[in-house]
Amino acid sequence: MQNKNAEASLLYKKKVAPLTREFFKKMEVMTDSAKKAADQMNQTAQASFTTTISIFSGIIVISILAGLTLGFIIVTQISTRLNDAVHFLAKIADGDFSQDVPQHSLLDRSEFGTLSKAVDKMNKSNRNLIQQLTTTSTNLADSSQGLSASAEQSAQASNQVAQSITTVAQGANKQLELANITSTVVNEMTKD
Repeated sequence: MQNKNAEASLLYKKKVAPLTREFFKKMEVMTDSAKKAADQMNQTAQASFTTTISIFSGIIVISILAGLTLGFIIVTQISTRLNDAVHFLAKIADGDFSQDVPQHSLLDRSEFGTLSKAVDKMNKSNRNLIQQLTTTSTNLADSSQGLSASAEQSAQASNQVAQSITTVAQGANKQLELANITSTVVNEMTKD
């Protein structure tokens, strides 16, 4: 058995040991190669991650700026329309119904367009009402002048009738006096 152990040991040293060393060298080369590949992949991944973070940050910043710009534009449009509506309604409140609602406001399909249409309808109704009142007032003034002239004519006619009645009454009094005188004369003539 000792002989076999020596033989096995010798066989191991001649054939297996060099193969084992060769195997470990190749494994070491493969490990180094794998480590270099892993390092290169890690660097590539890190660069990709940094690029992705940069791109994502850029997108966020651009999105925030776009949102702020869009918000500013919307707020400006709303405040402009509100100011236009307030100025127009202030003119109406001051009694100026001669202005028309701008056409672009009437064509607007938002709530401002609905408001503009309602204000336009109210403005036209008020303008029509004022025109009717003006016409009625003019007719009333004309009728009033006519009534005034008729009243004046009636007063003149009444004065003339009163003067005629006075004249008739005076004539009747004179006739009565004359009748009394005639009666007295007739009575005196009949007494004799």
